[in-house]
Amino acid sequence: MFTHSVANSRVGRLAGRAWRLVGRWRRWRYERSLLAAMTGAELKDVGISRADAHEELRRSFWSRRP
Repeated sequence: MFTHSVANSRVGRLAGRAWRLVGRWRRWRYERSLLAAMTGAELKDVGISRADAHEELRRSFWSRRP
């Protein structure tokens, strides 16, 4: 049986991990919106082809690797 403080610390750690994951997903969504808005010249400046940009934009947000 867990003590109250052990249970709270586990819940707290789990909540913290979930919060960080949601933050990561929001950051990726924002970055992808920036990528979608880039012109061909801007993509070339950062070394990304239009095809690479489209491939990234087609991926689901949960399939992204850190």
